[in-house]
Amino acid sequence: MVEAKKWRELHATTTSRLEYGVWHKAAVAALEKQKEEVKDRSFQLGISLRFVFEELEAIYREKAREAEWRQDRFGQATRSSFLVRIRNAGEEVPDKEAAWNALQICPEPEDPNFHQVAGLLAYGPLALGKITALPS
Repeated sequence: MVEAKKWRELHATTTSRLEYGVWHKAAVAALEKQKEEVKDRSFQLGISLRFVFEELEAIYREKAREAEWRQDRFGQATRSSFLVRIRNAGEEVPDKEAAWNALQICPEPEDPNFHQVAGLLAYGPLALGKITALPS
């Protein structure tokens, strides 16, 4: 499964006493070790360039259309990227919501920079991997 990159199948795999008998504990340990190694490797690798070049732009465009953009002093920003920027800049903004609402609404950036992409796809309400509701 690892060589075939069948990640969902790997993480859904379980062991049973019936299948492994007296070796069940060893099978559980080996499976968990393999899952942990895949997870560690994944964290080290980040995302593939194939994903960036072939898929990320379309995902960005779709999410950017859903987001509310406002014109900040450094360019277009989502609420999340605006809040992160003022926090990282150490700006004293007593009412962050009022400051966000005072910015003029604008269209999404056509050629976004790292901070604009991060504010949309890495954190905030539309971030990739964010669970919006648990399945019923």
